[in-house]
Formats: sequence, C-alpha cells, structure tokens
Amino acid sequence: MATAEAMMATASAPGIAGSCRPSRNRNATRPYGASQAPITATYGILRRAAVLPPPPKPFVINGDWRDAVPMPTRTAYDDELGDHFARHADTSPYNAYVDRPAMLALTGDVGGDVGGQRILDVGCGAGHYAAELLSRGAEVVGIDGSSTLLDHARRRLGDRADLHRHDAEDPLDFIDDASFDGVICALMLHHVANRRQLLGELRRVLRPGGWLLISTTHPTADWRRFGGSYFTDDWVDLPLAGGALSIRYQRMTLETFLGELLDAGFSLERLVEPRPVPSLRDVDEAAYHKLRQSPSFVAVRFRRP
Repeated sequence: MATAEAMMATASAPGIAGSCRPSRNRNATRPYGASQAPITATYGILRRAAVLPPPPKPFVINGDWRDAVPMPTRTAYDDELGDHFARHADTSPYNAYVDRPAMLALTGDVGGDVGGQRILDVGCGAGHYAAELLSRGAEVVGIDGSSTLLDHARRRLGDRADLHRHDAEDPLDFIDDASFDGVICALMLHHVANRRQLLGELRRVLRPGGWLLISTTHPTADWRRFGGSYFTDDWVDLPLAGGALSIRYQRMTLETFLGELLDAGFSLERLVEPRPVPSLRDVDEAAYHKLRQSPSFVAVRFRRP
C-alpha cells in the first residue's frame, strides 16, 4: 500500500500467484541476519536482489530482542520501484478485487459511510484508498515513506488530500491527540518492526470511539507459502515476478496479530477473510477461482474505547 499489496499481486511465489507448495527460496524462512537486507516500514518493503550491507545490531522490538532493523525513509523504494508498485496497485486481483473492496466495506460506522469523517491513511502509497475515501466525502491525511509513491498520490488526488512523507517506525509527532475519526492501514503492519509503538500512536491520534481498519497477510497463506512452523515469527522474503525485486515482512499468527491490537487498547468489532468480488471473474477467471479457494488476507475493524 500502500504497502505490499501491489507488489504481492505481481509475485509468482507459491501462495500468491503460483502453487501452494512451500517456497524453495533458501532465504524465505531464515531469520533476519547479517547476510540479508534491512527491512523498511515504508509500505512495500522492496529491495533489489543484490548483496547489501550488513544490518546494525539488533534492538528491542515489542519487548523482545530481534535481528530486525527498520530501514530509514532515505532508503525507501523510490524511482522505478515506486513506479512499479503504483502501476500494479491499479488493477491487480489482490488489490483491486480482494483487499480494497473488503476494507472499504468495513470503513466508517455503517457500510462504508465515511462522509464528513477525518481519516488517516497510514501507508497511503499511490493514493488508491485516499481516492475512494475522498469520493465518499471523507477528509484524508495520508503518510508514506516513499517520495515516488507520494508523487503518484499527488497526481491522483491533486490537492484534495494532505500528504506527508513519514516513516512508520517513528512516532506521529506531527499529529495531535484524538484528531481523527478513523485510521486505515492496508497491508503494511507486517512490514513494521516496532508495531507496539505504531499501534500506540494510532490509538493516541484516534478520538474516543474512533475506528481502526487493518489488513495483513493471512497467516495460513504464509504457512502454505513458506512452510516451516505455523507459529514462527520469522522475517521472510517474497520474490516478485521476474526475480529482480522482493518484499520483506514478518510472519504473524492470528493470535499475534489480534493480540497486539487488543493489547494496544482496541476492541475488535469485526474480522473478515476477504474473497474476490464477482467482477474479477470477468477479468481473470483463474485468479477469481484461486482466490475463492485460498485465503490471502485478513481484514479487521477495531474501535478505540
């Protein structure tokens, strides 16, 4: 989305657009270490398939020591990487026909009614969600770590949304307490190392009674794709079509995903396992049937008490 949704849609890895057999990528289930590229919280987690410098020393993440380090915004995927993301987010089955319809149906209080609400789009990417929310009468503030994606968002949105370049590993210091009616985080949370801090910040900027909408990779899909233990929390690399790029994120069980949100002080209202909308069948019948049978994402709506 702004996070990995568009990039995942172009992947040929098992569980995305290929078979459901575990990945044979030798790096796929290996914990993050000195020979792997640093991760980023800037909504897509792209890196070139090349030898990269070793990461800094581990630090505390969600109470544990992990070999995972956030990549600063200066190394966010820009230029051709951001362009690639923006291009594939427009029409990919995973984005346009699964994740976005399900998430937008959960927005607001009743059936997507967000008219007059002020919404924070965390990982706004090329502005696909913002455009939909604006068309429904919402006021939108978007943040993303990629200047290239923000350029795409500005071309799509004009001056209708307030867009900021910001790394999700950092506090939202520029946002006031209780200043938003809703927050949307589409397919980006699994890329964030310090999720505890981010979720705390999202609770802070939401008004009492405000809603939080989050989608992430389905843990069963990850288990089938990468193999190993369902309960692992390894950082994994998902190669994309062509092999020049990959996305990096942390596997989470459903227990971990929901538990972190509950621990942050949110109340669960609804959980859905998105299926493709019927119109995908006319565009890509094979993808439609595949996504009707195998889970890809989980989408939830929480409420700030």
